[in-house]
Amino acid sequence: MTQASTYGGGTANYMSPEICQQEKHCNKVDIWAIGIILFYMLSNSFPFEGSNDKVIYHNMMSKPVPQINNVSTRTMELIKNLLRIRDV
Repeated sequence: MTQASTYGGGTANYMSPEICQQEKHCNKVDIWAIGIILFYMLSNSFPFEGSNDKVIYHNMMSKPVPQINNVSTRTMELIKNLLRIRDV
């Protein structure tokens, strides 16, 4: 299902940029969440952190995905591809 939505609920650390900016989005935002979960599983931290939701959103939009120590180049490429901003 690829129906566009403008729902803006959820936990900031897992939300895609499209949701954070209250833009139309579809099920592709779930790919972002998979990237966040994979990053967290390998590093025990979120790629974009902050003291509040607004700081998390800002970091998400302005900072690159951090490198995880002791993770292969191919795994980091996968994570970076999952955490790309996508067209609806």
